[in-house]
Amino acid sequence: MNARNVIGIDFNGLSLFVVQVAGFFARRIECHVKIGDLVDRGQRIGMIRFGSRVDLILPEISDIRLLVEKGAKVRGGETIVAKWVH
Repeated sequence: MNARNVIGIDFNGLSLFVVQVAGFFARRIECHVKIGDLVDRGQRIGMIRFGSRVDLILPEISDIRLLVEKGAKVRGGETIVAKWVH
């Protein structure tokens, strides 16, 4: 079983989730936030040693515009994945 960590983020009533999934060989996830922490835009919230993947789960609402295609390779702290247009 792969190691997994789920981070829930509530932003102005919108809930999104960041799921860190470490691969079979990596199995080391670092999470830099705790329940109740406030995070800033662009802040690093965790890391997977020897990488695997991070799933971003966004609500299906018309106010969120995706800026990348499903399955695209993105870089943490650099790639803007979606924009909330309110």
